Amino acid sequence: MVKEYKYHLDKSSKKFICPSCKEKRFVRYIDIDTKEYLPEQFGRCDREINCGLHNYPKKEGFLFPTPKRKETGNHNPVSYLPFGLLDKSVLKHSKCNLFPYLKELFSEEIASRLCLDYFIGTNKWENTVFWRVDINGNVREGKVIKYDPVTGRRNKETRPYYIGKKILGDESNPQQCFFGEYLLADEDSKNKPVGIVESEKTAAIASIFKPDILWLATGGKFGCKWTEESVCKVLAGRTVILFPDLGAYDAWEEKGKLLAAVAGCKVGISDFLEKYANEEERKQGLDIADYFDFSRQILDD
Repeated sequence: MVKEYKYHLDKSSKKFICPSCKEKRFVRYIDIDTKEYLPEQFGRCDREINCGLHNYPKKEGFLFPTPKRKETGNHNPVSYLPFGLLDKSVLKHSKCNLFPYLKELFSEEIASRLCLDYFIGTNKWENTVFWRVDINGNVREGKVIKYDPVTGRRNKETRPYYIGKKILGDESNPQQCFFGEYLLADEDSKNKPVGIVESEKTAAIASIFKPDILWLATGGKFGCKWTEESVCKVLAGRTVILFPDLGAYDAWEEKGKLLAAVAGCKVGISDFLEKYANEEERKQGLDIADYFDFSRQILDD
């Protein structure tokens, strides 16, 4: 079962008086289906620095708007990593510690294609590097994770880390994006629904089992700040299905509503794991990739 949320900010140039700063800078929310404005309190002031009011329709009935908040953050230009660095890493993908697992799961040919398609590479210690490339082809970050080459499980004793500032220096400003984001620019995927998961590994594996969906990853429950406009605007006009890990459904249900509103997309959330997981699996916090061996037909329902 998939729940859908259907509100987005008005994309026209029309502005209203902001209930907070009283300037005519307030962009209201519109119902995607009826094309009508929601009640006048729901919208966002585009004076992000001096006001920052953002009231969004958090649940059916238009209840519980968010309180006024002042946006802060780093407004320096985004720093990009050299594409040549990614190229070297991805060309050596067969040395990364996730590759033996992918080869066993599929085949060497499919595992290799998967790494090339999703920019999965290695570092000199043969740990896996998931490169984040944005919709314009810029290299935003590299996330390093150590995996068990047999089980494909992450080594819990070694924390994942990002390499942007390590390479560009402390004064740089690397910004994350969705893992796999550049695939949104592919003409062949324009009409595909977008599936969003937490794990980069899961997104890549899911693309083989369910190629009719374009799979992206956030990198964590709250990874890459994926409901902020600067990140999620690439999903404007798309149909999005969220696939939360076990234990994350409620949090992602709320974030899905925000995503629909901020990005201007239709958002649904899959309850497959909630319906089929047992108690032990819930304790482990499994994700959709752990179920692909028996769930393909169920996911098609």
